Amino acid sequence: MEPGRREARPVTAKANQKKAGAARRKGKRTAAERKAEEAKKLAVIDKAAQLDAGTYGIRRTTLAAEAGMPVGFLDKAVKERHADTRKALAAAVEEELARNASESTNAAAPDPFALPTEEELTEERRKIDEASKRLADIKDDDVRERVMLRFCEAQKIPKKIMARAVHKERMCRDTKLPRMLENGSQVDIADHLTTELRKKHPDGGVPYTLGDFFEYVHVNKALAREEGRWVPIPVEDMHKLVHRYEGQRMLGGGSVSLSSGAVEGIIKESRMILAQRDFFDDAPVGVNCLDGFTRFDDTGEPHLLPHNHGNKQLHTLQAHWHEGASGEIPKTSMFWKLLNGSFLHDPDRAEKIGLLQLVFGAAIAGITTKLPNAKATIFYGPTANNGKSQLIEVLTGLFPESAVASVAPGDFGDQHKVIHIAGKRVNASDELSTAKAIASDKFKEAITGNRLSGRDLYRSLIVFKPVALHVFAANLLPVFVGGMDKGTRRRLLLIPFLRTIPEDEQEGNDFGQRIAVEEADIVLAWAVEGARRLVKAGRFPNPKWAQKALADWAATSDPVYAWCSRKIRFVDDDRRTISEPVAYASFKAWAVLQGFSSSHLPAHSQFMQRATAEVTASGIIVGENGFQRALLLDPDSPEERTALAEALCKLDQGTAAERTRVLAANKAHEPALTVVEGGRTERNKALRVFGHPEE
Repeated sequence: MEPGRREARPVTAKANQKKAGAARRKGKRTAAERKAEEAKKLAVIDKAAQLDAGTYGIRRTTLAAEAGMPVGFLDKAVKERHADTRKALAAAVEEELARNASESTNAAAPDPFALPTEEELTEERRKIDEASKRLADIKDDDVRERVMLRFCEAQKIPKKIMARAVHKERMCRDTKLPRMLENGSQVDIADHLTTELRKKHPDGGVPYTLGDFFEYVHVNKALAREEGRWVPIPVEDMHKLVHRYEGQRMLGGGSVSLSSGAVEGIIKESRMILAQRDFFDDAPVGVNCLDGFTRFDDTGEPHLLPHNHGNKQLHTLQAHWHEGASGEIPKTSMFWKLLNGSFLHDPDRAEKIGLLQLVFGAAIAGITTKLPNAKATIFYGPTANNGKSQLIEVLTGLFPESAVASVAPGDFGDQHKVIHIAGKRVNASDELSTAKAIASDKFKEAITGNRLSGRDLYRSLIVFKPVALHVFAANLLPVFVGGMDKGTRRRLLLIPFLRTIPEDEQEGNDFGQRIAVEEADIVLAWAVEGARRLVKAGRFPNPKWAQKALADWAATSDPVYAWCSRKIRFVDDDRRTISEPVAYASFKAWAVLQGFSSSHLPAHSQFMQRATAEVTASGIIVGENGFQRALLLDPDSPEERTALAEALCKLDQGTAAERTRVLAANKAHEPALTVVEGGRTERNKALRVFGHPEE
């Protein structure tokens, strides 16, 4: 040993313990403790690196505390571990590709940019869905990881895609949603909501149409009976379905927070996804009753089929019908008493009851707007207590309230009122409104089933195709100041009720409602027979008494129609011509004498336009020279002759002397106007004025 240097003492366990105790007292860690802490940190970093981004974002603070390191240090360590993993994976992939290339040197190299086919993608999705459900059932994480690796290697599916699918499946099971939310946006939640609705309603889904979401209800649980109809989902129920997403976790981290505006936005997006505007437009012709759906074949024969969502029925009649049911009304029934009493002693009684049967049949079968001569029916009775209102009560009482509307023709132009006939089978009103409303385009569109637009208060505008039968009751018929054109007359079916039922035969104001409740099966069988006849015929009949009733109404309110029907006739003679000025002069003179106001008569051009539409069907030709092959009938009275002559004298027809002779001729009683003095030229001019052949 060197001089001045002490001999080193051997290190013992006791000495180490003393050093460790001294280090602890000074706040220092031993080498063993530092090694244990480093191992713990590495374990936490490995654990964090295996988590997906969403779960790591939720647990990063807890993991950092567990590792005893700042959150930023943990984030950096995890990123480095991910980078190392990617490098190792890339090296493994390169090694695998090199090995595969060496094994298949003679094989053609696949195109690295070739896209998978739709069949390949579908098959891969199916495998991933099935595998994710089975892997989610494995509770042990290590076992699930090893099984997933083997599956991915066998099926050549990327592990990342498979891991994400398993994570979604496990999260969905925890949240009880059809599938996990991606980002919680309104579109994302609406997509989830509509998927859930489709799975919940496999029979036809949940279409959005007529301003509502609809679901098919086969059995009414509240009433414990079959109905087989589509019903709207209440707005509050849709809001409750959206409310369930409040607080749900998302794959990207965080949870859903819904405001009132967000709920409305989700429902609005759901409407766009499920929108089927024409869903009910192709509904088959038939009657939906308690026993099933009565469908009519091409020959009109009815057949009872089971309720089905494909029938697309919105309403169920609260009555029973079976194949072979008689359409005859028992003579002892209240319904027969009402029909018989309303038309007793009427010469057209049988035809009127038969036409009423067709009207009822058109309503229950929903065929009104499908007919080429769709019509609105008017029950007209100039006196009260003639049964027309009670028959409307029977018709509307046969349907549930959801199938009946009460919108007057004057309200068809109001989008807030016309919306109430959307999806309805019957529109019945005791108000006929004005002649202007009946002649409007909106009225014609509603009758023939053209698309209309309307909206409920505070709701969006919707476009719908009306299918309702329109029936109105009136004691007075409105006067058409501007005239009733042919288009309006073609869409009206006027049924006169000419008998006033005596008081001793009346059964009370609720007679029609009692019939609809107590004799619903009788009325339905009678109406089904009417629908059978109507489907077979393909159109409404137009009996002579109905034509006369409508013609009388038009004649009292339309001066052009009345003049054409009473003062002009077709003749098979090309020499017969009535000039436009003479025809208009005759019209004005006759109309004023009939009581029409001269201030409300149409102008010359309007008169010619409407008169042309009226007389063309009879064979009269309207051209530059006026009405050809037409005969203007002679005045009916001296007053009409004078008025016509004065009107002619105001026209530029020949010289003043010739107009004077015409005036003198009209004051005479010779219908052929052959008393004009003078030569043949003067007489022929006078004869041409009235369309008579020249000498």
